[in-house]
Amino acid sequence: MSKRWVRAALLYEFAEVAVPCVKADHGNGLIGYLRFDKEFRNGASFEAFSCVPCRDHLLAVEFVNLKDGEIIQSSFSESGLIGKTTSDSVQSLNYVTNRTSEVAATLPMQLGAATHYTGSIYSAVTDRSPSGFIDELYRRVYRPWMDVAQAGPHLRFELKLPPLLAIVLNRSNFRRDVPTVLKELRGEMAPIRADLVRLNHMIDSCLEQSEIYAQTQRISESFDAVVAESLLTPVELRNRRIISIFNLIKPVRQIYSIAVDPLAADHEKFIEAFKSSQEAVKKNSRIISRSVAASKVSELLRIGSIRDMVTSHFTDEEQQLIHNNITNK
Repeated sequence: MSKRWVRAALLYEFAEVAVPCVKADHGNGLIGYLRFDKEFRNGASFEAFSCVPCRDHLLAVEFVNLKDGEIIQSSFSESGLIGKTTSDSVQSLNYVTNRTSEVAATLPMQLGAATHYTGSIYSAVTDRSPSGFIDELYRRVYRPWMDVAQAGPHLRFELKLPPLLAIVLNRSNFRRDVPTVLKELRGEMAPIRADLVRLNHMIDSCLEQSEIYAQTQRISESFDAVVAESLLTPVELRNRRIISIFNLIKPVRQIYSIAVDPLAADHEKFIEAFKSSQEAVKKNSRIISRSVAASKVSELLRIGSIRDMVTSHFTDEEQQLIHNNITNK
């Protein structure tokens, strides 16, 4: 199951799946939408979305004419589809995705929805939009989870799971349990979704820029601390409760001792920033508790062994594919 489907199922109230396509005259009196995404959406993806209010949003960029399965004419004079057949799915999908990127970028604003784009073609358009901010918060959890929390020694393969997929598999005894677990987690994560929507609206509100900046900084720091919080041992949590008695009247200090954004930092600076956040959360729970979403995600990430999850849920061949994906082989 793709991590992007799990993410959409858990973090969003409803899913509008933007599907780039064309409208086609098949030459036999039949006119309809011609899609190129069938090879890219498997049964597991549809099963994951069964717990989410969801529909496909078809974005037709051209009107084409077909003859014997080949595109012979288009309403766009410089179309890159002419000469392609209906079986040229990969090239055609990439082409129509490029053509629809700017249109798709406006959908979150029209629908009032936070959005996760499944590819760089779409996400590049919205890097600095309200949806981009929600995506940034996820990356503030994703990077330390992948680079620090799962940085232990590896035996046969380097096996890592994205944070939300790890939470799902931690709750699933068998793969067949995943749809049920997704439905249960979706219910548990309702406060997270509500908080993310509130943050999205805050960024797009009429607040003064100084207030927006201050709030986004506080929120970003909370999400930067999510993984550090989830890795605290029971002993460290008990010690923090004792320390917190003496910190009630103290302001929450900035969690970084270095002026660096963890998302933009190189590996060395990133590790330094993470260690700083670790020391900060050991002493003060308010860093994470000031954000409902960050606090809940840190609770959910207190999970068992990633290796045990991977080896019990995936075959050797699938484990090799996970390894290849992580190492870009």
